Amino acid sequence: DFPSSNAIDANGNIFVTGYSYGSSSDPDYCTIKYNNSGAQQWVQRYGGPDGWDESWNIILDPAGNVYITGNSAGVGTGDDYCTIKYNNSGVQQWIARYTGPDSSNDYCNWVAPDANGNVYVTGYTASPSSQDFITIKYNSQGVQQWANLQNGVGNTADAGYAVFVDNSSNIYVTGALENKLAVIKYNSSGVQQWIQRYAA
Repeated sequence: DFPSSNAIDANGNIFVTGYSYGSSSDPDYCTIKYNNSGAQQWVQRYGGPDGWDESWNIILDPAGNVYITGNSAGVGTGDDYCTIKYNNSGVQQWIARYTGPDSSNDYCNWVAPDANGNVYVTGYTASPSSQDFITIKYNSQGVQQWANLQNGVGNTADAGYAVFVDNSSNIYVTGALENKLAVIKYNSSGVQQWIQRYAA
């Protein structure tokens, strides 16, 4: 059992996510809520369609909903982005999966909700010749609204590592692009506003 991320709500409840080996030989997503006294409130597990599942990040929204994301093996698609929303009682609200354009491995590193219940995730999608930085928006029902892919010159190993949302629902993503630190701003419609790169 491997924890990867935790979060705390306004009442001091603690939420932890990661991956855990259950009855099969492959791990599942595992998400747990504890109250502020450390007593377990619920456990939710998710096993995808083809075995190996790893949850990497957990975030709460102001209403106490729980969002987790990571990678989950698909059937014939390698690993896929897999994002799940639970309410504060641990009841699953939706699951959103994403397979990249080459149906190769896709790894999601970070999730962030906005004030309207939309959700943004970032990570990378692999192809035979490159690894591309990709950010996705889902609406409050888990329906994909857009997916923005950044493929740096030279087929470098590009990847998104974190995403944050401001009060105007602008999205800021940071990661690696063309072997440089990169920060990208999108508006809520997914239109790129600017990109900055830094290399020492």
